[in-house]
Amino acid sequence: FRTGVIKRLTPSIQLSAAYAFVSRHTVLGTLFEHQSYEQVLFTLPRLGKWVPTLRLREDQRYLAEWGDASHRIRESFRMTRPLPGKPAWTLVVYEESFVNLDDTVRGPARGLDQVRLYSGIQHPITKDLAVEFGYMWQELRQLGARPHRRNHNALVQFQFCAWRDCHRAA
Repeated sequence: FRTGVIKRLTPSIQLSAAYAFVSRHTVLGTLFEHQSYEQVLFTLPRLGKWVPTLRLREDQRYLAEWGDASHRIRESFRMTRPLPGKPAWTLVVYEESFVNLDDTVRGPARGLDQVRLYSGIQHPITKDLAVEFGYMWQELRQLGARPHRRNHNALVQFQFCAWRDCHRAA
């Protein structure tokens, strides 16, 4: 469950803040993580038909099993481009890095936490809703007692936005 607010400052800058209640399935059973975050999203100048965006986010995370809250920076660089001959379909690629800012008692350690690489396609369903299908490679590094690992994820995501042309790369 995630809810938040977004404020578009200019056509190329938006601010947002959100709260998420996330279930995590672990060897201890299902744990519930509380997350809040603040972020800024920049739409950068076009590179030909590519539309690049840069997102910077600061997370505050808490699990009851941890001794205190964890703070993390997330950086994401995303590029979209309409598919040739299919103007309603958009190619999406992105990279996202997570860095823990502090050592958390019985929780995440300071340093690189994870890296994600993604490729997919997006299609609008309505003017406010789009569906995205893709593949994500994920490397998890700071797992405490758990080993360093890599995940291969198939994703289906729905994106809702209420401002003009938010699902279009053209």
